[in-house]
Amino acid sequence: MRTALRAGQAGLGALMVLTAIASASAAPATCSAFKAAFLKSTADLKSSFVRPLIVSRRGPSKDDIFQLVLSAQIDGTLHCRGETLERFQAQVTSGASGDLATSFERVQVAALMAAFKWNKARALGVSKKINAEASEYLQASIQSGDVVFSGKTERHEIGGDVGMMWTPAQHTFVIVDED
Repeated sequence: MRTALRAGQAGLGALMVLTAIASASAAPATCSAFKAAFLKSTADLKSSFVRPLIVSRRGPSKDDIFQLVLSAQIDGTLHCRGETLERFQAQVTSGASGDLATSFERVQVAALMAAFKWNKARALGVSKKINAEASEYLQASIQSGDVVFSGKTERHEIGGDVGMMWTPAQHTFVIVDED
């Protein structure tokens, strides 16, 4: 009886340690940590985040907005509220090939690694999967004659959501805070 109780307690202790490790690694990145990790991963693309001039009729925004500037023709924005990463979005024109397609994939991988603290292999796998799914859904949308042609896929991760949307004009990658 005591042996079974000790084994159960040891198993419970191990489970608690694993849960603590998983929750620590699943904590979403702060905005400054995201920027630092992203910029480090994309340094050869001469990446930087700058504050754009924003004119709005609604008054000042509660979000801090940063424009992604790269040597590649990729548009990106980062929305933070204090140190909370609210949203990262990157877009490229459809039909991007060669270096531009490679750069867009690298931006996605860097963003996934920075936002979710993933290793490169996991981030690359998710990036390839959501791009393939969005491409397939776009082709199905075109074949079925939808009013608006688009392919969209999303994944719900601990700490946020990841989405990819393809249209005939552009590809859009998004990471959104889970709140």
